Amino acid sequence: MAYQGRSNRGGPKPGFSGYSPQTSAQSTQCSFTWDMPRSAYAVKCEYQPNFIEFIKAKVPASDRAWDPQAKTWFVKDAWFEVLHDLAQQLWPGATAVITRAQAELAWKQQEDARAAALFAQRQAVLGPFESALLDFCSLCDADALRAARNKMAIALHPDKGGDPERMARLNASWYIVETELRKRSESK
Repeated sequence: MAYQGRSNRGGPKPGFSGYSPQTSAQSTQCSFTWDMPRSAYAVKCEYQPNFIEFIKAKVPASDRAWDPQAKTWFVKDAWFEVLHDLAQQLWPGATAVITRAQAELAWKQQEDARAAALFAQRQAVLGPFESALLDFCSLCDADALRAARNKMAIALHPDKGGDPERMARLNASWYIVETELRKRSESK
């Protein structure tokens, strides 16, 4: 079976640009990037018959996959060291790596930044009390929250001798909590 991305005309394909931990004037010709959704390394490189044949001969079919549209090999973590060593021999100084640890750290930082932005947005829109209420409610059972709200509504209702102002604050707070509970149930 012929390699699908092969071209004997037009000379070598241009290198891939991207993250490179080493500073080199030479462009990146082979890159290894941890792909979190696939739990495998994405290997992109210039066409090199020896490298491709090595992957096909040594890496079991169960541990590799070829994506013809992205022109990328996906290989399991166990084969990273072997393929990286070979790539460094074939393209000295022109390989780039984003390891699993680096990708997971970047993902965690992105999630932390997203959570911080969401918290800041919530603080700006809702205020500190309502934001703290939502944080508290995220730890509680939805049925227990509804039961507690119903008990408070009975105690605070103006028709039962309660304070109308406090009942209005309870209703406003419950609207926020109820919206969050609805979002939580829809995301499941």
